[in-house]
Amino acid sequence: MLKYTLVQKRNLQDPEGPKKWYASPKLVQRLEFPAVCRRVTRHTSIAPTEMKSAMDLLVEVLPEILCDSNSANIGIGTLRLSYGSEGADSPEVFDVSMIRNPKLIFTPSKDFLAAITREISFENIGVVEEGFTYPSIDEYKKYKVAQRDDAEPQP
Repeated sequence: MLKYTLVQKRNLQDPEGPKKWYASPKLVQRLEFPAVCRRVTRHTSIAPTEMKSAMDLLVEVLPEILCDSNSANIGIGTLRLSYGSEGADSPEVFDVSMIRNPKLIFTPSKDFLAAITREISFENIGVVEEGFTYPSIDEYKKYKVAQRDDAEPQP
């Protein structure tokens, strides 16, 4: 289940408009590579160390494949390199130093994306307002009601 908090921000498309509440993704934990290898191989006859070795080989070979202007289908999707460049007034004045912002692009396969989309569900784990995190929408509402009650004059 994907965890999120609600955060109030301005809409960048309408900066003068009222603030609105947006879902902000929250990670529960970061699984390190050995833990991922154990999880992937837990119902197989493959040892986690074999999985790690195969992935280490993939990581070793991928830069060579990608730096030869190839894309690489790695089963769950395709990796490719991309970059931008400054503009030149003519082909003769273009220099390789004008190339900038190299980045790795991952395009998930349709099957992989569909498998993830099928499994997605969401859970609210709080509301963040002015740097303070309330553990739930109900707790946020209770605080706001209590705050409003405190602000009302007593007879």
